[in-house]
Amino acid sequence: MAAAASANKKLIQFLVITLIAVIIALVPAPEGLEQVAMRYTGIFVWLILSMSFRVFPEYLIVLIALSAMLVFKVGKAEEVFAQFTSATLWQIITILALASAIQKTTVLTRVTMRIQRLFPLTYNGQVAALMLTTLVMSLMIPSVYAKIMILAPLALGICESANFEKSSKPAAGLFCAMFVTSFILSNGFITGNSNVHVMMAFANTTFSFMEWIKITWLWTLIMTVGTYLFIITFYRPQEPLALDAGYIQEQIDKLPPMDEKDKKAAVIIGLSLLLWMTESFHGISALAVTLMAYCAFAALGVVTPEEFCTKIDWKLVVLIGGILSIAGFISPLGIATYVANILGSYAANLVNNVWVFIPVLATLVFLARFVIVSQIGTLTIFIAVFQGLVVPMGYHPLIVVFCANMIIQLWATDYNNVLIKPAYAITKNRMVVHRDVAPMAYALFVLSIIAYMASIPLWQTLGLIP
Repeated sequence: MAAAASANKKLIQFLVITLIAVIIALVPAPEGLEQVAMRYTGIFVWLILSMSFRVFPEYLIVLIALSAMLVFKVGKAEEVFAQFTSATLWQIITILALASAIQKTTVLTRVTMRIQRLFPLTYNGQVAALMLTTLVMSLMIPSVYAKIMILAPLALGICESANFEKSSKPAAGLFCAMFVTSFILSNGFITGNSNVHVMMAFANTTFSFMEWIKITWLWTLIMTVGTYLFIITFYRPQEPLALDAGYIQEQIDKLPPMDEKDKKAAVIIGLSLLLWMTESFHGISALAVTLMAYCAFAALGVVTPEEFCTKIDWKLVVLIGGILSIAGFISPLGIATYVANILGSYAANLVNNVWVFIPVLATLVFLARFVIVSQIGTLTIFIAVFQGLVVPMGYHPLIVVFCANMIIQLWATDYNNVLIKPAYAITKNRMVVHRDVAPMAYALFVLSIIAYMASIPLWQTLGLIP
């Protein structure tokens, strides 16, 4: 009965959204636009609304939108699917592949535990250990899931050993230390999160490992220190953490000896990290290094051919490639210029003052996420509206993308972050429920604005802001 009611609801939503899209597509094009731009706008609105109401899985929504672009002659096949041959999408594919290969080994688990051993067995010490080990892993592995799967047993083990109950503040704090660093702070490294390459694609630019560090180091520092201080203050336990002095060493002793695959993986990871960090010296792109690293894993038998098919999230590849392809029509069809001309007179004062524009942009994005469920849909909307306004004034396209996207990742509600619920499950649902970690999202919103504002002089020095 419930399933039938849900199906009927989805059908009604689909029909209403499609009707809205058809009406938009048939509206005569205003001066400055051609009718093909209206057909595109109808498809674009259908895409965003369908994602927001989750009419279908996101990858399927994108495939339908791509099909509509062809059927209604918005573009030729080579234009509609242009991003599927781009270096950006191949960077994401190789990142997902490499992450799946690294995850098969115990190398990062060993690194994590040895770093933890250096910290005191206090609550503050273990929060710092979880955050630092995640940042270290972000130098080597871009998969958020992989990092969480390595760290979740450690965080859960600390909770259970210290007798922290589910939904207690200290349990929520340990979860946040693991999740925030894996999901948000990892964006400070080009190798830390596949989301970085999505942002560069939306900004239509690329950066080397060290160039990205120059842009994000201050943001990463402020967000990391602020997150740590919030966790040890807001989520601190009433009683001191009671862990046995040999707890971490016991976890290390439980690991099996390093086998041949682990040793091969350690060498590959080490060489890859060195090449990523020195790209500006040798000129070998991060894409080439990542691809060579995965090929080495496969050639040495660490991964199998079947795992290339089963361990890579191909739905995510389709989703990102499709969204980037669809969004790529906004400027060629004149829509970005049209929107900029309409909003220009109203938004001039806002955009002219970067100290006002960036916090206002962040606030608008944060509020929009209460209504727009889709993360990538929200990003696409804000890029469509604001990039056409700010880029002609000397802003680098990355500024809008980065400042919007970091806010989009937050989880003020339980329905607007696609990764946090799987993270609950990875901890066996024994640490937190959503209300326990929602305060962290609000804290990150405030910290983000502080970090953005502090970074403005740096970004101006780098030529990203006029």
